[in-house]
Amino acid sequence: MNVHISGATSFIGKAFIQYCQNYPHILINRLDRKSLETLNVNKLKGSNSFIHLAARVHVFNEESGNYLREYLETNRDLTLSLAKKAIEARVKKFIFISSVAVYGRFKGGVISLNDNPRPDDPYGESKLEAEKGLVDLFAHKESKCIILRLPMVYGPENKGNMLRLLNAASRRIPLPLGAVRSKRSVVYVKNVCSAILKILQDEKPERPTVQTYLINDRQDITSGQLYSEIYRAYRGGEGVFSIPEVLFRLSGNAGTLIEKLLKKRLPINEDVVSRLIDEYRFSSEAFRRDYDWNPPYSQIQGIRDTVEWYKKNKPI
Repeated sequence: MNVHISGATSFIGKAFIQYCQNYPHILINRLDRKSLETLNVNKLKGSNSFIHLAARVHVFNEESGNYLREYLETNRDLTLSLAKKAIEARVKKFIFISSVAVYGRFKGGVISLNDNPRPDDPYGESKLEAEKGLVDLFAHKESKCIILRLPMVYGPENKGNMLRLLNAASRRIPLPLGAVRSKRSVVYVKNVCSAILKILQDEKPERPTVQTYLINDRQDITSGQLYSEIYRAYRGGEGVFSIPEVLFRLSGNAGTLIEKLLKKRLPINEDVVSRLIDEYRFSSEAFRRDYDWNPPYSQIQGIRDTVEWYKKNKPI
């Protein structure tokens, strides 16, 4: 099976390539950013699938005044350009890794595919624009497009919010997350790899030309539970204490105000607090049903694998 992958050096890209070492029949063709811009259709001919991981993600305090334009250039325009080439080369499947950011800061309840996207930042808007373009491109085509909307992905080599929690645990810093009751959907990177592999191996011809799915772990988790698991795996003990939610939110508001004055990012602000205490849950029932898939890795296993990687590497 011949597979092309963009973003091969990304967090998910590296994990997927390593995951496929157990499947020698899958031949991975890695594409870097420079090769993507000059990619010739002929290089894609004979390929079974194209996995598009390359993206522009959130960057704080960007110098450019036109955030949306920069996000659109990579997350929409590049995506659609590659998709056109994949269609022309008759690639069977184009797998686009999108994000739950297309839903914006949706609060309350479990989000499913029946809920309308309403992005509230340039990243989410650019991902949704790419999705819309893909729906139009693949209409009535032989090639199929599968869109995967992912929540926070964690695992070894994660450099996002998970890294902040790992850093705090390594310094024996307890966090005020004990009173948090709102749960969030997350997904272990190896579960993402398992879902992608399931798509690659699928041979059902009757599937729709464009398919959109949400992917997450078997269960949702509060930020307090997540940090406690990290803390136990790293140090032992719980690592959390409780304060009233209103005080937590006020600390985030204060952090955001100070950031604006100092023009410097702080470890606590409104966005960080929101990601820690607001409910943000999704249903992956459709993908589990349609592809007969269940996440093969538990959250505890994923968290422990992540902590073990951190202990060995301790990225700064």
